[in-house]
Amino acid sequence: MRNSTACFGVMAGLLNFVEGSETDTMHQSMAATTEHCIEEIISCQQEARKTGAPKRFHWPMIVLRTPKGWTSPSEVAGHRLEGFWRAHQVPMADVKKNPERLQELERWMRSYKPEALFDQNGKLIAALKAGPSRRPPHERQSTHQWRSAQESPSPARFPRVRN
Repeated sequence: MRNSTACFGVMAGLLNFVEGSETDTMHQSMAATTEHCIEEIISCQQEARKTGAPKRFHWPMIVLRTPKGWTSPSEVAGHRLEGFWRAHQVPMADVKKNPERLQELERWMRSYKPEALFDQNGKLIAALKAGPSRRPPHERQSTHQWRSAQESPSPARFPRVRN
């Protein structure tokens, strides 16, 4: 694996695997892994600025593995989507002519909770627009700031890291 990732400037020890199909677990794993990678990048940047010495850093890489069509409706018009090749096609081509299919598409899109990400004018909410915090990790709030007040974040589950 080390040889195949060398061209990306990644050492095998810096590969971070996030894999599975359970939505809640995957979101927690991806959030934790992304935060870990951002911290690694910030650490590299700080070292480069502090020492001024030319050095090629090995950047962290996230390898995401999920089923095809993960989070899509499992079936549309009698055809399986999740885990099948149809997930890479246009899964609901007849939404303009079929009101039932249009409702199904709307339910699917609303399942991503756009109201938690965008304001009423369709603009990205301020907490996300600001980007990741540059404060030290111990001074940061949860990575789940964008969640609504009704949701309480569950403890992070860290992904397996393999060499």
